Amino acid sequence: MDGGTATNLGEAITYVLTLSAGFLAAYFFWKWASGGGPGRIMRRFAGRTPAPTWATGEWACGACHTVNRASLVACERCRAPRGATQMTFAAIPTEPDIIPATIPVGAGSTVSLEHNPAAHLEGLNGHWRLRVNSVIVGSAARRDGALALLRAVDGVGAVVFDPDGAGYAHYALPALITAFEGPKLPLAAPCPEKGR
Repeated sequence: MDGGTATNLGEAITYVLTLSAGFLAAYFFWKWASGGGPGRIMRRFAGRTPAPTWATGEWACGACHTVNRASLVACERCRAPRGATQMTFAAIPTEPDIIPATIPVGAGSTVSLEHNPAAHLEGLNGHWRLRVNSVIVGSAARRDGALALLRAVDGVGAVVFDPDGAGYAHYALPALITAFEGPKLPLAAPCPEKGR
């Protein structure tokens, strides 16, 4: 390969790379200008589904169904005012608490009380769960429901619980019931009920 051919090949590769970069930049600009935003573009490239409207603060126009950025006061596409055309989304129906009157526990069984902080963000109901030998036997959305689950346990003196994220430990059932009856929620994890 002589010097002239190598130069021509190098120029061709540079031209193709420059052209590709230009098309890619134009695509990103077009997506940005059409309301895609950097987060939505990166989620699409990563193969993740876009976050739901109620989680990002974005709002949907009832006239043309365009999803708009939270900062906009009028629809980006049809210019309809936000207050007049913003679509509202119905809340996800929650499941009822599952609190048996009594929870019989056999000898040698392990009873654990779990708190799922992700349930607060996802709008799930049963973020308190009671398990007997790894089987969920009851769930509750609020602290008083968790207390009712603990009171329903019959036949065991200790419950496994992780109040501070340091790992599960055994707690005497009467002491755990007393802690849940107290004014402060015995939990260090994030929970909306801690402020009540």
